[in-house]
Amino acid sequence: MKEQLSFILKNIHGVIFLIDLDGKFVLSEGLALKRLGLKAGEIVGLSVYDVYKDYPDIVKSVKIALQGETVKKKIKVNDLCFDVIFSPYIEDNVGQTGVIGLATDITDIESTKAAMADNKNNFKTIIDLAPECFLMGDPKGNIIYVNDKAEEITGYSAKDILNKNISILFTEESLKERPLRYDLLEKGESVISERQIRRADGSVATIQSNSKRMSDGTLVAFIRDVTDLKEMQKKIELVSKLDSLGYLAAGIAHNFNNLMTGIFNYIAIAKLNTQETATKETLEKVENLIDEVRKLTGKLLTFSKGGYSKKIPQNIEAVVSNICYDILDYVKYDVKNNMQTSTTCSFDRGQIELVVKNIIDNAMESMPNGGELVIDSERINLSENNKYDLISGSYIKISVTDSGCGIKEENMAKIFDPFYTTKESSEGIGLSLAHSILKKHDGAIHCFSSSESGTTFEIFLPVC
Repeated sequence: MKEQLSFILKNIHGVIFLIDLDGKFVLSEGLALKRLGLKAGEIVGLSVYDVYKDYPDIVKSVKIALQGETVKKKIKVNDLCFDVIFSPYIEDNVGQTGVIGLATDITDIESTKAAMADNKNNFKTIIDLAPECFLMGDPKGNIIYVNDKAEEITGYSAKDILNKNISILFTEESLKERPLRYDLLEKGESVISERQIRRADGSVATIQSNSKRMSDGTLVAFIRDVTDLKEMQKKIELVSKLDSLGYLAAGIAHNFNNLMTGIFNYIAIAKLNTQETATKETLEKVENLIDEVRKLTGKLLTFSKGGYSKKIPQNIEAVVSNICYDILDYVKYDVKNNMQTSTTCSFDRGQIELVVKNIIDNAMESMPNGGELVIDSERINLSENNKYDLISGSYIKISVTDSGCGIKEENMAKIFDPFYTTKESSEGIGLSLAHSILKKHDGAIHCFSSSESGTTFEIFLPVC
């Protein structure tokens, strides 16, 4: 029996030790001694306080165990790590005669844990550096992890969005129209989609997402904000549409003008050949109508690529102010001209007047019962890659703000489309004409609107 016990002690995977009441080793056995650079029994008779004087955790644990308490401690010795149990050693009819301990070598386990922690940190670092938003959720769609990019795209901080369901990013209406495809994720399929989300501040963003269900049931998704890309595509489509219609409009306008000139000449001859007052009055009314037609074809020519712009340096605020004075007679409108600057730009006065009048006409029509119209000007410097797609430089920004009913969100994307209108008695070319004119002036027009604060149109022209 003694030989069997000795064999067990020498081949135990760890170190078993016995320390007497004076702190001296009585027993020291186990395979792990070799990793400590010791032989079995080598430290027997030596004081633990001397052998491990540089390891205060060992000394402290032995002293506590000598007082009758069991201590469990993770202790590092050199580059090795041990799970150690220090227990009072009690003999029958004698009492406590020392401390018995078992040290289990967990160096490899701890190294594996550290490597796993490093991998986890590396994964987190990579995910946080990703240019796309990364979301991880439980099988029910509750968000359990987000990277730093998520706040930029969704507007929600990690604190605000964690443990919330992914549905927080969508309106109830959009989820009814296009439910999230948990059914496909359950089948292990990747779900690639494009849809709109509602940011924390209430604004809308267009996203593209790629979602997948992992083997442990968690859901992961990479989300890319494509709002600017979609806006750029719309602008490219609009420019292409305007260019195509411009060529068509130019041809129609020229031919129409030629026809109207012929008709006008024949009417002039008819007036000379008649003495009847009623007939002359009728012919004069027709001439007036032809003048209106010519004005319309003039707009089409301006809209088209054939439209000619006679640009000369002049004060833009003075031109806009003159238009403001013309509408002061409409007593039901409170017109506030807040323009303070005096800026010289190179532009065609007639065309820019047409732009401003179109915008003001729209504003007044949105306030049938009266309201406030505010005109502001501001000189700004735009850097490269600005949101207005203008070249870098100095610009004057003219803002026209009304207190009307606003433009519906679904109509905002179409307001600069040629011939688009929500009014029965409108040609539908006013704003597309403004867009075309400002483009030819190396400027831009921008609009934002809400039912609470009305509509603001911003006109940009380069400063001389």
